[in-house]
Amino acid sequence: MKSTPAGKVRMLRDRSDFIGAASGGFFTGERANQPDFLTPYLWLALSSIGLRTQQFLPLQGTAFLDRSQGPLARDKALAALDLTAAEHFREFRDRPAVLSSTGRPYRDVPSLGRPSPGAF
Repeated sequence: MKSTPAGKVRMLRDRSDFIGAASGGFFTGERANQPDFLTPYLWLALSSIGLRTQQFLPLQGTAFLDRSQGPLARDKALAALDLTAAEHFREFRDRPAVLSSTGRPYRDVPSLGRPSPGAF
C-alpha cells in the first residue's frame, strides 16, 4: 500500500489467500471461550495491501484432542476449503502481483529500478 493525497492505494493484485489459525481453545462458533482478534486484524491488514479474497481456516480445540484425533481435525478443516475462489484467480498465476502507478508491473518500469536481492 502507498499513501497518496487521494488516500491509500493498494499495490497488490487480489489473490486467493488461505489463512490457517490454530488454537488450543475455541474462538469461533457456539463453543467460543475467547475473543477472535486475529481474523479481523488479518482481514484488514491484508485487504489494505490489496489481498481481498481470503479464506480463514480455524483449527480449534486442539488442546482437547487425543493424539489420534489430530489427523481427523486437519482433514475436516481442509474439507471446508472453497477452492472455487482459487480457480477464479488461476488466470493471474503468471502475472506479477505488484503494479506501479502506471498500471504496469514494477519490473516493466525502468525508472523504478530493481530491488536489491536482499530487500525481501
